[in-house]
Amino acid sequence: MINIKVVKNGPLLISGQYSYIDERSESTERDDVALRLCRCGKTGNRPFCDGSHQSFSFVTSDSLNLEYVIRRNKSDESNHVNSMRAMFQGPLIISGSIRLTDDNEFVWSGERVKLCRCGSSKIKPFCDGAHKKKLTSIRLVNNERCCFTTV
Repeated sequence: MINIKVVKNGPLLISGQYSYIDERSESTERDDVALRLCRCGKTGNRPFCDGSHQSFSFVTSDSLNLEYVIRRNKSDESNHVNSMRAMFQGPLIISGSIRLTDDNEFVWSGERVKLCRCGSSKIKPFCDGAHKKKLTSIRLVNNERCCFTTV
């Protein structure tokens, strides 16, 4: 099971057994190694939280009390039962046995979820696609993706 603690006005605290696939598609098996992942979009150590959310007014009104369902898409499928994939300039896509809790110990559970990492979603901690509006263009430089964001 993947356990995710949604910290109010802060990061996602991840624990459990799962495969973590980063933005470069490099996979790492995690066996109860805790991760602190950024969700304000301002970290200098992407995708990990470096405390940047404390340097500005990152205020969340998280609600786990939602019926959140995403469509299954073959291109999103993973070979791992419990997996977490950080999409380039996009959400954290998690599949498997998932349990989210917040500071009030409210629980959301399911088998597939997309969590916001840009800080702009209106339905935090869930992704609503707001990250797509932040990008003006993406291009390849030396076989690496570069993006240009609006100010």
